[in-house]
Amino acid sequence: MNRKHKTYGHFFMMVIALVLAAVGTSAVYQIARNRPPIAYGNLSPEAIARFKKQMSKSGEKGALFTIDQLNLAQWDNENDLGAQDSAGWSKIEDNNFIIYYKDDMQGVWKQKAKITLKLVNEAIPQMKEIFGSYTYPKDINNRKLPIYLPPTRSQYGQTINLLRNEPVDAESSLGITIYKVSQSGFLPLGIVIRNDVFDADNFQNSLVVVATHELTHYVYGSLFQFSDKLIPKNWVTEGIADYTAGRSPQVQGSDSINFINNYCDLLNDFPIEHGNFVDNQYWAGESFFDFVEEKYGKETVSKFIQTTYTTPIDSVILAVFPNSNNIHKEWVEAISKNAEPQSSISANN
Repeated sequence: MNRKHKTYGHFFMMVIALVLAAVGTSAVYQIARNRPPIAYGNLSPEAIARFKKQMSKSGEKGALFTIDQLNLAQWDNENDLGAQDSAGWSKIEDNNFIIYYKDDMQGVWKQKAKITLKLVNEAIPQMKEIFGSYTYPKDINNRKLPIYLPPTRSQYGQTINLLRNEPVDAESSLGITIYKVSQSGFLPLGIVIRNDVFDADNFQNSLVVVATHELTHYVYGSLFQFSDKLIPKNWVTEGIADYTAGRSPQVQGSDSINFINNYCDLLNDFPIEHGNFVDNQYWAGESFFDFVEEKYGKETVSKFIQTTYTTPIDSVILAVFPNSNNIHKEWVEAISKNAEPQSSISANN
């Protein structure tokens, strides 16, 4: 009799535990779901494979897609790579960011971390203006955005690979924003900035440009509503990041204008490489947004970007430019007016 009672007791305890676990998982999912404006991918296994293939073609190296249900602990900054004792990182932080850096006797990298922290906080109002809102820690389960400052080129690549948990060739970039997209929420793993940007002679490759560019990826990735039918275009993500950062490459010369006219289809990804032109999603993408601002105003740039969060690109163009017969043609005509015999050059990050 006692044995039966004990058996039934164990059985009921197991049932209760399973129910509580299921309720807990559901609660975590619903809590995350109820935290606007974070993106939640309605992602099937087929969509995951398609996302990875499409994003690879587009040149995207920062987004990681998973159908796994993430738990709340994964948003905790105590699980950051930089918080692990064996990683050897030091940190400074405020209410929004944690800057991880490698300490040195002279305190050089601590000073660079302070400069980075100041710059990214100063960029927040600009993000609000363009994207309609900024993604604060309260919006993503109280997770502060980690930013890593590895002191060497090799450690830059190593940090990226560790955050992604897989090797990726990103050492030619100046910075990268790595995040997970899943059905249970947007999880920013961190921004990694290459050491060279602190000593860059060229403003376009400087810390203020690269940090703002990467912060743009963080905000846009958190607001974009990934789904089976909605994949961000590479010229939108990279073009708006360079536009926000103020890189402002000049599209000059008939070759670059002809390239935009013939190969930059606004309904599709821009070709990453074509002939002598590379990183086209950056400079050509930004050129489009520069054109829109000049002809239609900053408000239209913001409307365009915010409409892309939930709407396919063909419908975005129709909604934002209802009176235009051919916005691509308008763009080409606008850049042709200031053409000079020189090709456009851009940096990749």
